[in-house]
Amino acid sequence: KSLVLGRIAGALKAAGKNVALCAPTGSAAAMIGGSTVHRLFGFTGAACINEKTLTIKVSAGKMIRCLDVLIIDEISMCRMDLFDAVSASLRRASDKTGRKIQLIVSGDFCQLPPVLTESGGDRSLLERFYNRKVGRAYAFQADSWESTGFETVILDRVMRQGDTFMTDSLNSIRLGRIPDLGLMQKRSSSVPVADAPWLFPYNRQAEAMNSRQLASLQGRTYSFRALTSGRVAEAEGDKQGLVIKEGARVMLTANEHDPPSGYGEGYHNGSMGTIRRIRDPEGNASVTVRLDTGRDVCLYRRTYAVYKYVVTADDRIEKVCEGSYSQFPLKVAYALTIHKGQGQTYDKVNIDPRCSNPGQLYVALSRVKDIGSMYLMGKILPEYIVTDPAVKVFYEK
Repeated sequence: KSLVLGRIAGALKAAGKNVALCAPTGSAAAMIGGSTVHRLFGFTGAACINEKTLTIKVSAGKMIRCLDVLIIDEISMCRMDLFDAVSASLRRASDKTGRKIQLIVSGDFCQLPPVLTESGGDRSLLERFYNRKVGRAYAFQADSWESTGFETVILDRVMRQGDTFMTDSLNSIRLGRIPDLGLMQKRSSSVPVADAPWLFPYNRQAEAMNSRQLASLQGRTYSFRALTSGRVAEAEGDKQGLVIKEGARVMLTANEHDPPSGYGEGYHNGSMGTIRRIRDPEGNASVTVRLDTGRDVCLYRRTYAVYKYVVTADDRIEKVCEGSYSQFPLKVAYALTIHKGQGQTYDKVNIDPRCSNPGQLYVALSRVKDIGSMYLMGKILPEYIVTDPAVKVFYEK
């Protein structure tokens, strides 16, 4: 999908259009080589509602006024107040310039929903502003969604799985329908898959397994902080750092070929391996990983750019690097949360299916290419298959 969006943006730019790509989170923005929505519009991380006046925030500066096309990826993670703020800003810009701005959004609302915290008062503020219950606060629940006039394009070629039974089962689970769970269980591995990551619904489960496994290894513990320059937010700069040992199981978080030319060539975001050697000379550390394919790869820190868009003197929009952070493209991966697994592909995986959030089980099961390379830690019960009723209605419409 990221490759498709890149081609669309390239074609629009070649036609002389001012195009900006963005996504709700820093990691999703990095995947498409764009900015976060908040950085592009100058919004803070708080709700996009003025609490005193109960009005939606609007940002229609020169940058937005010069846009011809705005592309937002991972629209499922974009909350309704953020979408309304973006829509209001684009409309204000159009009113000032007298020309239309095209909006393209991409994503799947059947995956994990946007974050709406109960403790910070965001839900209360949203429900005061919208004067109704907001549920999960999906973008399609925003006041401006219907008036935007989207034309829907469905990408229907499955790139990850080739097995018809697996594809059909995933399509059912995605929309909250119950497939042949007995046959799924029978076709999946009957024992835990060796050297495969464990996907858990909750962060505490993943952290406990990773800490336990790392502590059981002999030898020195290495800690690598991200190297940052320019203007880089903590989340983008990997504030926790990377703590590893030789012998640790790790997952690569980058593609060997960018964009990837295919899942079968080289390593990809989600490839597993074991650390064979760590070298830490001053300023030139390296980590050698033996991939599960048997190949050794020597990894150095990769530099990830943090972009912003600027307007040139002739009113062209250009993407410039605002800062960067460098870190090894890997993480300890005895276990991960399902949330962290979204967007990745695994050759093999072990899954705790006891999910309770919408889209959670679907995201977990759809990470693996072959059902025979997947172990389920217990039976999939119908109550674990959760799709938000609002999402069902949206897709039926």
